[in-house]
Formats: sequence, C-alpha cells, structure tokens
Amino acid sequence: MKKTFVLLAVLIGVAICAGNYSGADFRTAPGRTAPAISVEDADRRVALDELRGDYVLLNFWSSDDAISRRDANIYSAWMERHPDASLKLVSVNFDDSEALFHEIVRRDGLDSTSQFHADAEEASDIRRDYGLNGGYGSVLINPEGCIVAHNPTAESLDAEFGN
Repeated sequence: MKKTFVLLAVLIGVAICAGNYSGADFRTAPGRTAPAISVEDADRRVALDELRGDYVLLNFWSSDDAISRRDANIYSAWMERHPDASLKLVSVNFDDSEALFHEIVRRDGLDSTSQFHADAEEASDIRRDYGLNGGYGSVLINPEGCIVAHNPTAESLDAEFGN
C-alpha cells in the first residue's frame, strides 16, 4: 500500500510539472530556433528573419513594468557604449498607448532606432509565441536564429561582445 501511494504521488507530481511547462517555454528554450516576430510602426518595420546572420538581443518591455523598463534602458545604454558591437538590439514595447511609448522613449533617452511598439494584435501574438504572460524579458539570438540566452546582463554582453 505504501509503495502504491508513493508511486501515485510521483505520477501526480510529474503530471503537475508537465502541465505547468507550457509549449512557449519549450519553444523559447536555449538551443531552439526563436519564434518568428515582425513588428511594424507607422514608418518602419522589423522582422527577426531579416536579421539572420547577426546576433540579436530581442527585448520586451512596458512602461508600467519597472524591471522591464529598466532593462530597456540598460540595453539601450549598452548599445550606445558599444556602437561597433556585432549585436543588434530590437526592443519591443507593449504599452496600450503608442503615444505613451514615444514619450517614454523620449524621456528615457532610448535610441529610437531600436525601439518598436507592438499594437494589440502584434502584442498578443508575441506574448503567446514567447510565453510572456507572466512578465517581460529578453532573449539573445545567434546568427543562425537560435536562442542562446535569456535575460543577459550588461556584464555578460561585455564578456561576449564588448570591445
């Protein structure tokens, strides 16, 4: 009876863990090909597949999420300090208001060329594909389009790309 109970508890634990491990988490695991993404602003567009051949730091943020907004500032400042780095920054904002997004970019002094606002439909697709329902973050993508790291620090970027 004791062995049956232990076996049943283990099976329930495995089922719970498997249920909590979403497909998006698996799709964005290091070593996996990054899900396709395309974001279009009023006058420009960026698509991840067009950046193949380059390292890409894909950052997701919102002005009402302090940690993600801070990270957007850290990554933008890092790129300014390393203009010759073999890394492209694509920072995608999920604010409901595009006007608010532009104001935050201006106030925070973010490099506007690397900042993009996702409209509601784009944001929904990106959240689903990158598993962003529990918050924001970033992924480092290699030239072949594979995810190599989640939420890299400025120090790890220095070690990999700093001159």
